[in-house]
Amino acid sequence: MWKLNDQHKLWSSIAYAVRTPSRAENNLNIDVTTIPPFTADSNPTNLPILASVLGNADYDSEEILSYEIGYRFSPSNSLSFDSTVFYNDYDNLRGTNLGTLDDVNVTYAGGFPASGYFTLPILFDNNSSGHNYGFELSSQWLATNTLRLKLNYGYVVSSFEDNQSQNTMSPEHILSVNADWSITKTLNLDLTWRLVDSTQIISSLSAAEKKLDSFQGLDLGLRWQLTPDVSVAAYGKNLLYPSHVEYEAELFHIPYRVEPSYFAKITLAF
Repeated sequence: MWKLNDQHKLWSSIAYAVRTPSRAENNLNIDVTTIPPFTADSNPTNLPILASVLGNADYDSEEILSYEIGYRFSPSNSLSFDSTVFYNDYDNLRGTNLGTLDDVNVTYAGGFPASGYFTLPILFDNNSSGHNYGFELSSQWLATNTLRLKLNYGYVVSSFEDNQSQNTMSPEHILSVNADWSITKTLNLDLTWRLVDSTQIISSLSAAEKKLDSFQGLDLGLRWQLTPDVSVAAYGKNLLYPSHVEYEAELFHIPYRVEPSYFAKITLAF
């Protein structure tokens, strides 16, 4: 952090992190699909092919090296602007490669495969890499002693290799607005609206790439401080938008749908 003066500040960061392999990446053994005979380039043989995803005991940790530079401008005690530029370099990411077609379950007649099926292993490896970069802008304004407003915007460009077997792409645009209003000394309203851009993902059901639609949402929270020790609150999340998918895990998970929800809370402090 470099404080130029009370209004201008600069900061920078270099960070390194790893993701250790999961048990699936080391030990998985699951049959994923059967390719029928004479299926164009996928299976030119006269017998079906059973494709299986196999873990790799030598699968290594994935790595990220992240660079950031930030700047804050505070023209007054009630107003501030922040900007950040970042670049993330990913290495040893999970990819897959096709093993050798195995005929251990094939019966031959006259030197030709007559019955049974071939097996095709699909192996995890660390032969993929990529990067993303972008910037983030945010501002905070204390409009009055009781009303605080925040605006945030993020822009990301992602570039990863074609043999990716996991969801590494990020939405290109993310925008959010927040208002925190103390209506009275005991009543507080919090409102957050967000808009997330569409993105490309790997479907968990078909393993094919597909588009995840953009979505927006509104969160509302009302909190009433009944006494210094007791408060009640009511919340609504993901309002104004129907049930939708915000993310899909790329392997063997049914997509989770997000929909509007409501809940209340009583807090007792002692």
